[in-house]
Amino acid sequence: MLFTLSPRGLQSMIDICNKNAAEDRYYYNAAKCNVIVFHELKTNFNSSNRIWNLGELNIEETTSYTHFGILCDKYHDLGENVKTCCSKLRRTYFSLNDYGFNQNALHPLTFKKLYITTVFPKALFGSEVWNKLQPHHLVLLEKAHRTCIKHIQGMSKNTRAVDALDKRKLLRMG
Repeated sequence: MLFTLSPRGLQSMIDICNKNAAEDRYYYNAAKCNVIVFHELKTNFNSSNRIWNLGELNIEETTSYTHFGILCDKYHDLGENVKTCCSKLRRTYFSLNDYGFNQNALHPLTFKKLYITTVFPKALFGSEVWNKLQPHHLVLLEKAHRTCIKHIQGMSKNTRAVDALDKRKLLRMG
């Protein structure tokens, strides 16, 4: 990753990387390289005609990229990451349920432990870098979690959240 404050500086850094790579006899694949300009107004991005060159080839300017499985975009929007997390949370939980790990086959404490050790890590992968969660993101995460908690307790999905999160019932679950 290269970071700079000006377009000219970025192009200079790309040229230096390309020159050093050629001297060491390795090459960057321009088709796999992208440029993202952060903190830019959408109108400026749509009207810009910037061209980035890696040697003789052009590099595409894009609005997002995937870094270690985490979607990052130029506006630092976490909406897609939160939606993916919620989806993984529900999918992973219900896939365990489909394989026979359900509230009828396991003790609730065992099922809770399985939920915490298996479902959470998969769903929350990369959440450490979510530095700007908005209240509506938290609501989505809570809804996905409540859906699983209700199912663990054997309640209908239409059960009120207050009933599902009743302290007496949670105490029985540990």
